[in-house]
Amino acid sequence: MAKANPKKKKAAAKKPASKKKASPAPKASKAPKASKPSKPSKASPPRTSHKPAPPPVVNSLSAPAAAGPGGRHFAELKPVSEGPWTDNNSTTFFNSPYYNKNAVTAVPPMQNGSDGVLTLDEIIGADAVNKIRANGKLVFHSVGDTGDTTHTKYEADEMPVAEMMVNDVEDPNQANRAAFLFHLGDIIYQFGDEPSFYYEQFYEPYRTYNAPIFAIPGNHDGMTHKQNETPLQPFLDNFCVSTPSASPDAQGLIRDRMTQPGVYFTLDAPFVSIIGLYSNVLDGYPGGIISNYKGKYPAISNAQLDFLQSELTRLKALRATTNTAILIAVHHPPYASAVSKGGSPMLIDDMDKIFNATGVWPDAVLSGHTHHYERWTRNVNGHEIPYVVAGCGGYNIKPLRTAPTISTTAVAPGSQALRNYLPSYGYLKISVNASRLAIALNSTNQQYGAGADTVLVDLNAHKIIREGKGDPNALT
Repeated sequence: MAKANPKKKKAAAKKPASKKKASPAPKASKAPKASKPSKPSKASPPRTSHKPAPPPVVNSLSAPAAAGPGGRHFAELKPVSEGPWTDNNSTTFFNSPYYNKNAVTAVPPMQNGSDGVLTLDEIIGADAVNKIRANGKLVFHSVGDTGDTTHTKYEADEMPVAEMMVNDVEDPNQANRAAFLFHLGDIIYQFGDEPSFYYEQFYEPYRTYNAPIFAIPGNHDGMTHKQNETPLQPFLDNFCVSTPSASPDAQGLIRDRMTQPGVYFTLDAPFVSIIGLYSNVLDGYPGGIISNYKGKYPAISNAQLDFLQSELTRLKALRATTNTAILIAVHHPPYASAVSKGGSPMLIDDMDKIFNATGVWPDAVLSGHTHHYERWTRNVNGHEIPYVVAGCGGYNIKPLRTAPTISTTAVAPGSQALRNYLPSYGYLKISVNASRLAIALNSTNQQYGAGADTVLVDLNAHKIIREGKGDPNALT
C-alpha cells in the first residue's frame, strides 16, 4: 500500500446532481467548518476528531416523507447543503506505532445470537420483494474500495461511480432497477477506527442512493492506528445495529444504519443468496483469511468456516425446491494477477474444503481489494465459475505495470484463467432470475462504458454461455 501525499487541502464538497423525488426530507443544519487536527506526539497520534462536532442528528424514523419500502430511510429526497471536508491522508496515520497493515484480529460474533441470515424483505418490505418476483428478475449492485482520502479524488473518482449507480436505482424500467448495493469492503480509508470519515466517504457520496447498502468489511475497515481502539467498531456501529436508526457519523444525512447480523452473514433475496465473509486485515500477500488456518492465526476462530458450511448445507436443501443462485462475497480476491497483489491461497484452501464437504459450489465469487477490475473463470467439477474482482469503486485505480495474460481459449478442467482486465473505475451491475446470472462491469470511463465486460452463467448447466462487452441488462 503506497502512502498517500500528506499535503492537506480544504475545499467545499460538491453536491451530487439532485434527483426529482416525491417530497423533500427535513433539512439538517449545516455543519461548521472543520478545524485542523493537532500535531501528534512521536509516541502516538492524538485522539482528535478530524471533523468538528456534528450538527444535531436528524431522527430519520420521524421523517415519513423520506421512508422507502419497508419503512426505512435510505437517502435524502432533497439533498441538503454539505458539511465540511478534511483530507485524511496525513502521514501521521502511517507513522503511528499502532498501525500494522499485517495485523490479524478477532472476528466479532453475531449480534444477539443471530443465525446470520438476513432476508431482503426484512429491509425493503414484502410488497417490494413481491414486485421483484413479479418482474421475474433481481438487479443489484456490488463493488468494493469506494472510499477516498482527498476531496479532489472524491469528486473525480468516487462520485461518478456513485452517480451512475443512482441512475440504476431510478431506472424508469422497473425490471432493470437496482434493488440494493452489496459493498465488498474498504468503505473507509485509511483507517476504519476513525468514525468521522464515514460522513465524507460513505454517507455523503451515497446520499441520493435510495436503496439499501449491505456491506462486508475490507482490510482498511478493520485497521487501527490509535492506541486501545477496537477493530471494526465504527463498521459495527453503522452496519450491525439491532434497530434501524440515524447514525451520528452521518452528520444529519438521512440513511438509517443497517441491521446486519454481523461482519459475516447471508443475504437471502429473490433468485439469489449472497454469503458475505470477512477476510481480515492482512494487506498484501498471502491475502485474506477466514479461519485460524491450521492454528497459524490463533487470534481468529473457525466460526466463519462453520457458518459457511451450515449455510451451504441450508442452501443445498433450498435448491432442491427452487433454483437459487449462490454467490460468495469476500474482500480479498481468491484469484488476482500475480503482478498485482496476488491472490489468497489460504482463502481458496479453506473455501474449497467447505465446497467439497457440502458438495455445493458457488455460481460466482465477488471480491475487491485489488484496485481495478479482473474477471477469472474457474473450471471445477464441471462448473464454470466466475471469480470477479471489482475493487474499482473510487479509491486509487492501480493499472498493472505489465499487461496480464488474458486467456482466449476454453479454460481446462481443474484450472483457472484470467478472462478480462480493465484499469477503470466502475461497479458491477448484477442480474439474476431462475435460470441465468449476469454480471456486468459498468465503467465510468467512456472508452469502456456500460457493459464494459459481462459474463452470463446458465444456472442449470453451471456453464458460462456469454462473455465480453455486452448489454448489462440482458439475461439471454
